[in-house]
Amino acid sequence: MNKQNRFEVKISLVNVAFDADPRPEIRRILADLVERLHDNSDIYFLQDYNGNTVGSAAFGKAVYL
Repeated sequence: MNKQNRFEVKISLVNVAFDADPRPEIRRILADLVERLHDNSDIYFLQDYNGNTVGSAAFGKAVYL
């Protein structure tokens, strides 16, 4: 499979940023990712509001942290 045929996002919800209701933080992380897609990178590391890396997004297969 060509790496451009797939874009995978993985987010670990085992973090205090997701304790109450994970949806608002997931929305914030994904909105940040949308803005960063202009970078033309193949992989993006995703951070919660505390600056902790909680996941990744990548063409091909995302790295799971």
